[in-house]
Amino acid sequence: MLLRVLSSLLLIGCSAATVPCPSPVPRGETATGAAVARSSRGSSDEERVALPIAEACVRGEMAACRAIARVATVTPTDAEQRQAPAPVALAAGERPTIAEQEAAIGEKLLEAAGPERLDAPRHLEAACDLKHGAACNSLGWAWSTGFGALRADKKKAAELYELACDLENRLGCVNRGHMARSTNKAKAAEFMHKACELELEDACVALAGTVAEAEAACRKSPADCVNWGVIQERGYGVPVDRKKAFSSFQAACAAKDAVGCFDVGIFLRDGKNGTVDVRAAKRHFAAACKGGYDGGCRQAALLSP
Repeated sequence: MLLRVLSSLLLIGCSAATVPCPSPVPRGETATGAAVARSSRGSSDEERVALPIAEACVRGEMAACRAIARVATVTPTDAEQRQAPAPVALAAGERPTIAEQEAAIGEKLLEAAGPERLDAPRHLEAACDLKHGAACNSLGWAWSTGFGALRADKKKAAELYELACDLENRLGCVNRGHMARSTNKAKAAEFMHKACELELEDACVALAGTVAEAEAACRKSPADCVNWGVIQERGYGVPVDRKKAFSSFQAACAAKDAVGCFDVGIFLRDGKNGTVDVRAAKRHFAAACKGGYDGGCRQAALLSP
């Protein structure tokens, strides 16, 4: 219950600059784009305890975010990954677009009990092709779960979630983030960050949990510091700090991580840390190449006389 209270309270200050901590993907999504509140905003004893923690996390105090992150890390259920859109409010005499019609038919068929439900993906695909973000997200869910006659295909689902996210569908963003969370926390943070900017409260919560996991992984093993460095460099849930990002990349490179060496090379080549050092950049690109990262080979060749 504490996690649900905190999730509700964090909406007060969730933003790209100060990001909160982990929770499941929400199911609630309306045609107006408003996030559905997970709990009431009363004044229970639990809320009075939770509020100072939530406010500290919103202010950017990562210790508070990590405290919330320890409450629970939940994988979203299939049902939470999609939500049929509410009927679109139309002006007098206005007709829904073809994309809206196809999306509505597809969503309705997803809930059908009979064999007609097998036709849902066709309608969702038609709507997605017409740039309907919610339809792309639901189609991604269908491929992710192997809905009806579809063979489960996580790669295709990821592509559809990304497309939905590009179309400003925040459930698509957070669903893509959750798919990446176990393998690439920087990418997960990127998508959760966008969903948080689109004011999806549970995405802000999930973002802070992912950020905390990336930091903990770096502290435990320097070879795992690349994701943490990317998060620091790009400001996903933490303030942008290139100096700290550079240190994270250096730690990863020293631990023989090829991508870490490549990122150090980029910083040195472009002077991201204040100083351009082409010779040192080439040396790090060569180390990345030797470690098996082809991007390092290409960059080393470009810097060769």
